[in-house]
Amino acid sequence: MVMNEQPRFLSARFSLKRALVMVAVVEAVIVAALFIYWTNFRDEFFPHPVNADGTVTVAGDPLLVGYGQPLSSPWTFSGVGTDTLLLNDLPFLPMREPDTTADLQPGDRDRLLTIKAILEESEHAYQAADDKELGMDAFAGVLEGYLGVFVESLSIDVEHDQITVDFVDDLPPFTVTFLREPHWIEPEGMRRKKHFDIINEFVIWMEGNDDDAVFSFGPYHTKLIVGDDVRLSYDTVLARLDAIATSPRGLPSEEDVRREFGSEDFERWHDLVRDYLMWHGLHTDSH
Repeated sequence: MVMNEQPRFLSARFSLKRALVMVAVVEAVIVAALFIYWTNFRDEFFPHPVNADGTVTVAGDPLLVGYGQPLSSPWTFSGVGTDTLLLNDLPFLPMREPDTTADLQPGDRDRLLTIKAILEESEHAYQAADDKELGMDAFAGVLEGYLGVFVESLSIDVEHDQITVDFVDDLPPFTVTFLREPHWIEPEGMRRKKHFDIINEFVIWMEGNDDDAVFSFGPYHTKLIVGDDVRLSYDTVLARLDAIATSPRGLPSEEDVRREFGSEDFERWHDLVRDYLMWHGLHTDSH
């Protein structure tokens, strides 16, 4: 009998491409199985009606305030599974990022907004690459185009997947760590599951409280509050803001609100005031 002396595994025959394809196939099967399970047993995960268009309508007695605006019941969640979950067409997850440069001097604000735009341009270049190493080169390539203008120096640490860029003036060095491969997008199924979990928590809270409770959400002011006179306090401050905003002088500034409210009340409601002014500013700009 002739024994086969050939090794059972030869590295020369190993195909990384074949292995990756096999992993992708297995992942696709798992995703399909989870989708089928979700479809057939959705009520176990989300025991509330889903409208034909994929939205979810919720009713309740508490006061709901979104971006400083009272929102009448019933409320509708939309965008489930997309990049942004919306509640009555307002960003709920993630919320619209507040402008942290609003209080800066015009020169400093313009400089930081320019740097933010450069980093976004670099990120787009990274996402367009075929792999992480090429992406890091593309990211650095964009920054190199601004050397001597906005960028003082930059260095690439391939071993640790990092790029450190030193912007001009007195800004500290900024380090970007590349944790994910280009084109990485959170699977829609994961976002959908996360969104339904959040909606379920919202339904439970809204159905479990009466009209003396308040749920306020926004980039600056997000609170769940139950207590005596809580709703009255919100109704009062929102009415005061409406009265100021509808005056002939137009949309007020924070300092205008401070003068009308007084320093103590202004500090107490500062975050809600910022949400209110932000929403009205966007609404006014859109018209």
